[in-house]
Amino acid sequence: MDQGNPRQEYRESIPAEEDLLVLKAENLNMRIENLISCELIALQFKFSGAEEEAVASDEQMSTGKFISCLSFPHKSLQESLADTFHSIGFVMRLCQLLSVLEILHILIGIDKSRLLPRFLQITERIIVLFVVINSQEEVQGKYVVCVLFFLWNLLDVVRYTYNMLARMGIYYLPLTWLNFSLCIPLYPLSVVAKGFAICVSLPYFESFGTYSIKLPFPFTFSIYFPYILKMYLLALFAGMCFIIQNLFSERTAHLGTGNTKNKRI
Repeated sequence: MDQGNPRQEYRESIPAEEDLLVLKAENLNMRIENLISCELIALQFKFSGAEEEAVASDEQMSTGKFISCLSFPHKSLQESLADTFHSIGFVMRLCQLLSVLEILHILIGIDKSRLLPRFLQITERIIVLFVVINSQEEVQGKYVVCVLFFLWNLLDVVRYTYNMLARMGIYYLPLTWLNFSLCIPLYPLSVVAKGFAICVSLPYFESFGTYSIKLPFPFTFSIYFPYILKMYLLALFAGMCFIIQNLFSERTAHLGTGNTKNKRI
């Protein structure tokens, strides 16, 4: 048998140069694909982790907001109460100054109310508002100021509405009952609020010396304003008893005996 040339067979078994290049290119492509797939998997895990962290942070923020809302639901309410005087203080001072005209109305016969009780009520408000609250900025941010303004406005809205309709000859029974009944519980509350405002302001008057006067020679005494406020505080509660007695007598005169005028709606 003829045997082939072994050198020829060896040469045929060795791949050609082109085949080697193709194999190298295929291997390189496979490596690149593997690298790309690995990078894509890594990026996918990275983005999934980032999304989970974002979701977790969003949940924490929402939970924190919810807890803050539950813990401090009255924060805005506190700010509103503290800013009451700065928001409507000028209007309240103007209205209380105009209320001095009520004394003139009683003197000329427009209003049939008694002069002394109305005079005491007006002077109480002016003293507390202008002397106590307006002179001390630290007192202006207290909650008692908001309570005082609310009670004063509630009483005045009912009373002025009733007086206006009464001057026109219109008497509405529910409004009449409300005018002579609402003031009986609300007026003592307003007096308590006034007294509380005076007590709160005393340390500031003592520290700053507001309205305290040291008289020159030959006078040997000085005017210490906190003492005056303490004496006025006693007079305030003493006058409250007199005014409440007057409110009861007015209510009895208009409602207790059934001697109400003919109503016209």
